[in-house]
Amino acid sequence: MKKLINDFQAVYKEKGRYDLKSQVPYLSRLAEIYVRRSETSSLKWVELLKVCNSVIVVAIEIIDEGNMFSCYFCGFRMHSAHFEINLTSIPPQAHSLYSSCYSRDEHPQWQMEAFTVQRLYWGEGIRLSFSEQCDVTGRLKKALSSVRRKVNLGLHQIEPQVEQLNCEPEDVRSEKYNQFTNRWINDIKFLSSICNKDMIDFTSAIIEEAVKICGPPPCEFACIGIGSIARGETTPYSDLEFLFLVEDTANKCYFERLAVTTYFLIGNLGETKLKYMNIEELSLDKWFDDESINGFKIDGLSPNAGNIPTGNGSEKKRSRFITTVSELVAKYEEVYRDVPDRKKALKGDLSAMLASAVLLNGSETMVDEFRRRIAAIEATEARRFITKKMLAEDEKKFLLEPDNKLAEKIELKDQIYRYPTILLFDMKVYFKLSSSQCWSAIDELVEEGVIPATVGKDLEVLVATALFIRLSAYSHYGSQNNNITIWTVDRKGPETRVGREMWTISKSLLQLFFIHMLPVKNMVQKLVNGREEVDEDGDTTRDAFNTFGLTCFYCKDYESFLALRGRAPGSCTKTENWKAITLVALTETNRFQEVLEMAHEMISSDDLSSGPEAVVYSQLGFYYTSQGEYAKALECYNKCLAIKLTVYG
Repeated sequence: MKKLINDFQAVYKEKGRYDLKSQVPYLSRLAEIYVRRSETSSLKWVELLKVCNSVIVVAIEIIDEGNMFSCYFCGFRMHSAHFEINLTSIPPQAHSLYSSCYSRDEHPQWQMEAFTVQRLYWGEGIRLSFSEQCDVTGRLKKALSSVRRKVNLGLHQIEPQVEQLNCEPEDVRSEKYNQFTNRWINDIKFLSSICNKDMIDFTSAIIEEAVKICGPPPCEFACIGIGSIARGETTPYSDLEFLFLVEDTANKCYFERLAVTTYFLIGNLGETKLKYMNIEELSLDKWFDDESINGFKIDGLSPNAGNIPTGNGSEKKRSRFITTVSELVAKYEEVYRDVPDRKKALKGDLSAMLASAVLLNGSETMVDEFRRRIAAIEATEARRFITKKMLAEDEKKFLLEPDNKLAEKIELKDQIYRYPTILLFDMKVYFKLSSSQCWSAIDELVEEGVIPATVGKDLEVLVATALFIRLSAYSHYGSQNNNITIWTVDRKGPETRVGREMWTISKSLLQLFFIHMLPVKNMVQKLVNGREEVDEDGDTTRDAFNTFGLTCFYCKDYESFLALRGRAPGSCTKTENWKAITLVALTETNRFQEVLEMAHEMISSDDLSSGPEAVVYSQLGFYYTSQGEYAKALECYNKCLAIKLTVYG
């Protein structure tokens, strides 16, 4: 094994990570090891199979009797006394390695090898031919491609609206702008609803194919989608997070097999990056960067994933999502009850995952019972108290400040499309909303009088814009790729995403997001500070100029910013952030004398906060460098660095 990985690393370094075909010989050999996993190298695989076939029935009987018998299937460690067989993680890992070979080489051999892994897992009880398997995969690929074509067509029709939404700060609340944003929201909401429905139907078809292979379920069950598909914001490239609610966990063996069969069917689509399957030899020291397509796949087997029926492959979390309604509700309560740090326990655990659930296949009655019992827990004061604290923290995750690193590169998942969703989830729990999807939750907030209609509209624009950016970026790459950046005036080419290696957010699109984010942030701050009814007393003109100024800053359009500065109201230009942006704009346009005067004026201020203060010293450093006064420049840069180290560590 060690020599194989060393040889692989050498070739990988020589050929580069984009030469996928050169990786096939090593991935296929690694797949063989995952299939064999034998410490007795002299045994042939066929001979080992004969031994395994003779003991598998006895092994299952031992398991059923409750005796200690650790299992690995398709990865056998041969000891003098026993085999270890893992029934839920190694088969999908071996399968993913062969599927990855096929995605790189497209030789039928790799499809057959992947199918062999499936047959070994299923045993003699399931009779599915290779040609039948290919037919199933072909139908599923065709259905997924159809969803993607539909989404691409919808995006193509919506995209021209972006430039129509480009307006002046004074016109943000005008009737014409209001009409444009209404159309923007409605068109994206319609496209999103179609996409989400189609992906639910597509996933349901996969479950049905798995049931056909495994046979009728022994008891009533429900396959529930969680995550983005439950929130109504999934894409044709999103991970599938799902679980099985079962009537009786005594039948868990069947549902484990059903789950793994589902993983096989999804893996056969060829869109699962190996890093999500937690192949230890490839993740060691993080040397392997898989450049294959990253599309529709299960949530994965990595330690931070595993929102699938069998968990992430660890014994501790094995099959934690094959459970009865009562057991899952009890786990949900456990997350925040009698835990020393309940707020920490809630973060990233069952709370956020299970707040929204949608039926993918099976019993609707079980899903309704689950939703009803979860809603009862969310209505408790203890849960609402924690949620309010979370809301205060989540509001700060997107800082509209000039010191923000946003201009360099955007983390799509955290800074754009998750932001409005996170805020809505917190408000859903805190205000005891019944809605689980974003759009209906906004409607409920407005109808209940929690937020005014104007802020509700801002939230809708945020959700719509986040969805548009996410769908557009994924469609642009043909993959789930979060690597996007902001268009800036120093970039070559037009202000468009077409033909770019990296998907680019246009100035108009960024401006749209900023315009409607600031009122939402102000609203959340008022809610956190104890005002549970938000009025409309905000300074709309000031907020509009602020967001327009920030857009110019992030797009490095400094001349436009300085022109905007002359029209902005005093309530805007006197803020620290506005002055800090002005310093940067003056420096970048070589107006150094104004930089010097303004910087010294700001430093003399007693209440200058750390972010703008760092900008002041940074721009003073630029000024002194331009004048050849390097000692003074170094002193300013050191002060800037000291502030940044204090703030960011």
